[in-house]
Amino acid sequence: GYRKQNALLTAFLLSVFFCARFGSAGARTGYSSSRSYPQSCRRNGAESAPPSEVTVPRGRRRITLRCNLGLRQPDIHWYIGSERLDRRFSHKHLDVGDGRQRYGEFEVIKNGNLRIFGLSSRHEGLYHCQARRSSRTIHNSTCHTFSLRLKAPPRPMRAMYRRRVLAAGTEAVLDCKVRGHPKPTIVWMRDGHIVGGDGDLKYSQLPNNSLEIRNVGLADDGRFFCVASNQVSRTKIGVQVTVVESGHSSPPMITKPPRNRRAKLGGTVTLTCEAVGGKSLEINWEFHGKNHSWQPLRLRHRQTLRTPTTDGLLTLVSELVLPVVDESDVGLYTCTATNLGGSSRESADLLLTKT
Repeated sequence: GYRKQNALLTAFLLSVFFCARFGSAGARTGYSSSRSYPQSCRRNGAESAPPSEVTVPRGRRRITLRCNLGLRQPDIHWYIGSERLDRRFSHKHLDVGDGRQRYGEFEVIKNGNLRIFGLSSRHEGLYHCQARRSSRTIHNSTCHTFSLRLKAPPRPMRAMYRRRVLAAGTEAVLDCKVRGHPKPTIVWMRDGHIVGGDGDLKYSQLPNNSLEIRNVGLADDGRFFCVASNQVSRTKIGVQVTVVESGHSSPPMITKPPRNRRAKLGGTVTLTCEAVGGKSLEINWEFHGKNHSWQPLRLRHRQTLRTPTTDGLLTLVSELVLPVVDESDVGLYTCTATNLGGSSRESADLLLTKT
């Protein structure tokens, strides 16, 4: 009883320490939390003032943040998020002379400015320079906050569907989920023409940049493109649309095929395959190893059937789990979706990671 209580108390105290020190999971991106301010800056209302936006061109490897507060070292302190730089990276401190203090990729120079070397996405976030009027008090300090962002081309997010099966006579929405900096502008195109603009009675581009299709018909079968552009580049993301009649005769379509994977010996791998189709939809797996012919896989295979939509189409998600990978598991895995209307298949390779 006593030992158990002592162990629970120790675990609780450790969790409190790590939460206070590092924040909750997912709060930190790289070195800096996107919303973190030093306590002294919060007391002086720094959070109410918008930060100075600093956008770094693609390929640039160094930048200087200029702390224009009229003071010099040692009256300037720099913070990355809520943590003071010289304390967080004290183990990397190096006095390089001429008033410059180096902390790994960061260097505070004599005039109080901050240089950052080897710029990458991990350096994005909030930086604060704080000038203290007196070393004995914190209430007379002044803060200047920078929001550092690197320019990035538009890129599709993994959650975006590249294939859609739509039932004739229904309403449908195609998603366009992209990220980039500056924020990309989105247009939808088909057959070389923009669709979804003002006055388009068939297609509408919604405020979240999705494309709404009214009264889906066979003429909508084909490829649509979500075109995302910003100052860095332009990206076209294709969405293949297959239009089917409602009911059990609808052929299946694999909307999320399995992806090529690499695994360590003894590790666990899950291959996922998602298909849409009419009634009697099922998914089966086959394996083709180095020294084996095609083999059906029936074990370690779980499937999830999602609620049918009003048009009668079903969505089936199948996960093939390899709990302890060994050399005999290396090969080609094929997911086959079938129903009364036909079949569709997609494959992915499983390779071993070199150690």
